Amino acid sequence: MLAAAHQLGICHRDLKPTNLMLCPDGSVKVLDFGLAMLRESDVARFTRAGQILGTPAYMAPEQIRRGVAEPRSDLYALGCVLHEMLTGRQLFSGPTAYAIFERQVNEEPPPVPGVSAELAELIRALLAKDPERRPGSAAELYERLRPLAVGLPMLPGFLAPPSPPSPGLMYAHMAGRLLDA
Repeated sequence: MLAAAHQLGICHRDLKPTNLMLCPDGSVKVLDFGLAMLRESDVARFTRAGQILGTPAYMAPEQIRRGVAEPRSDLYALGCVLHEMLTGRQLFSGPTAYAIFERQVNEEPPPVPGVSAELAELIRALLAKDPERRPGSAAELYERLRPLAVGLPMLPGFLAPPSPPSPGLMYAHMAGRLLDA
């Protein structure tokens, strides 16, 4: 979905875990295009001078420095989300938005322990401070991630059929329905 939005010239500008939904078939839906922008000229209509829109922990350095987002800014945000998924904590945090901005712009992200060299390199590329050093598109990112997902265990209830309920629970549920009648 993100690749399709980018092909249409739409930049999300606020990708974060709460704007990504994992569906039962294993696909991921991108939600809340409320800050999305179609062209750079839209910035003047939706923002005031000095106003920065987005969630600090997931904003790309160019969004913070220049207030400009592009498709590769969304890829930086996905890198932040991926880093968080693999480590269990936000990549950069702080007591204020400005403290987080300072870290996003100036600090190199710590490596993710326990991942393959290929995945570690891809995460480093996604989190590059220079947008030109990130993958060129969401479609390219997908193609680079896809081989890394081969052989991963399925999530219970996602991607695999749910296990059948135990007979005891099934009979208890039926008995409860009969008693309610």
